[in-house]
Amino acid sequence: MSGRWTYGDQGAASQDELNSFYWFYTDSLAQPGMLTGSNLVIEASFSYENIQNMLDTYKAGGQGDPFLYHKGNSPILNRSADKQLSAELIQYLDTHSPEDTTQDVVKLNGKKYLVSSVKSTYLDWHLVDVIPLYQILKPISLSQNLFYTCMILLLVVGISASILLYRNVQYPIKKLIKGLRRVEQGDYSVRLHSKNQNEFSFLFRRFNDMSHQIQDLIENVFHEKIRARKLR
Repeated sequence: MSGRWTYGDQGAASQDELNSFYWFYTDSLAQPGMLTGSNLVIEASFSYENIQNMLDTYKAGGQGDPFLYHKGNSPILNRSADKQLSAELIQYLDTHSPEDTTQDVVKLNGKKYLVSSVKSTYLDWHLVDVIPLYQILKPISLSQNLFYTCMILLLVVGISASILLYRNVQYPIKKLIKGLRRVEQGDYSVRLHSKNQNEFSFLFRRFNDMSHQIQDLIENVFHEKIRARKLR
């Protein structure tokens, strides 16, 4: 007659009878918790199988391994629970009393787990859920690896574009400028060649034609001057 939910067998005659949660209400006007003078006593109860059904449903919708915990009582596990992992976690919870709502990273059996717990104010028990930490970090690691891969691809594409820009634009321009400077210095025998068939190969052919024509003109003028000198 504590006025709260209690867990146990309530003095069941058979050991095979399931433990249940019990709650009593009385209309007694006497001292609270006493049956003296009561005209009506209401008992409400539900077995731990109801909790197991809800834990199974909860587990089916997530990645964790939930169970109901209260210090001093046997935990209520879901039907497919990892009993060894649950036993290690219960030992940890017995030494670290959980608060109303907690989230801790706990190392169990050599692996790290995220342990979350929420206290039921009605039952005074904790709903505990344990999830391997790598399962939580896996999407983050995947996004991080995808980000790094994209950055590497962008870097490779940028370097490749820079190399192509240098080979197909900057280098031909430098080559053309160098040829024009040699022509400016009087070297009309310079010729430019390109392995690629693009706009610069057309410019190189026109440059070569120009250099050849200028060289021919200069040679013709030079020969004409020699002939004129001989005639004089």
